Amino acid sequence: MQKQSAYFGLVAALAGISGAFGTIAGGFLAEIDLIGGVLGLFALSSIFRLISLLPLVFVQERHGQPLSQLMRMLFPKVEATEQKLTGI
Repeated sequence: MQKQSAYFGLVAALAGISGAFGTIAGGFLAEIDLIGGVLGLFALSSIFRLISLLPLVFVQERHGQPLSQLMRMLFPKVEATEQKLTGI
C-alpha cells in the first residue's frame, strides 16, 4: 500500500469527526421524550450496534474457522450434554 501515513491520518480524522457528531447527536436524542430519554437512547443504540454486526457474518477469511467449530471448541460440555439428551 502506498502512502500509508496519509491513509491512517485520514481514517483517524474521520473517526474523530464521527465521534464528535455522535456525541452531539446523542445529547440531542437523550433530551427527546419520544424515545424515552437516556434509556431509550441506550436501547436504540444497542439495536443499531447489533444490526451493524450482521455484515460480519458474510466475511470469509482464508484461514478462518467456521463459527460452529469455534463454538464446539469453546463449549465442549454443551455438545456432550446435547448428545446425551438426543441419544446420539
